[in-house]
Amino acid sequence: SLPPMPSPALALVLGAPSRQRLSPPGAGHCCPRRRPMPAFATTDTMLAFFWSKKEEPPVVVEEVKPKKKSLEEMTPTDKIVEVGVVGISSFLNGAILGGVFGLISGAWASRSVNGAFAEMQTNGKSWGTISGIYAGSQCLAKVVRGVDDRYNNSIGACAAGGFFSLSSGPQAALQGCVSFAVFSYLIDMLISPPGEKKNELDDASLLKAK
Repeated sequence: SLPPMPSPALALVLGAPSRQRLSPPGAGHCCPRRRPMPAFATTDTMLAFFWSKKEEPPVVVEEVKPKKKSLEEMTPTDKIVEVGVVGISSFLNGAILGGVFGLISGAWASRSVNGAFAEMQTNGKSWGTISGIYAGSQCLAKVVRGVDDRYNNSIGACAAGGFFSLSSGPQAALQGCVSFAVFSYLIDMLISPPGEKKNELDDASLLKAK
């Protein structure tokens, strides 16, 4: 049997170890060893982790498109920029289409590279100028009048026809303006009749009221 141990106070005075600090004889470690985790538990944990990762729904990021201003909301600066952008972009589109058409027709007619490029330059310049004047005048009429209707197209066509025939004199320019405007108005009437336009306006007003 072990000898009786002194009290904690006496042990502190004498420097002897107290009963609470003593470990049982033959104990090699202060803490018991942890048992290794079974292999099946580790495998199940990994499978559950990866399975939960696969079930996560994908994150959908919605693209917020800037809202286009209406004619009432546009400032004078916005209107000037709108007319300039429309006129320049239409000039470039017309010049590209006219250049391609002139290159093909010039190569077919002249059978030479110089003739093809000369025709490409002529057609590109004329097509681009007419397209830019038509679209720019149409957009200018829209922002000045504050209404987007078929009369703006007729105004743009009149400006383009007058410029196209201006080299033949004022009378020819006036005739070109009138003929282009009437032709544009008839095309708009065939594409979108007045009743269809009225129905579209009624639907838009109903949606706005709701």
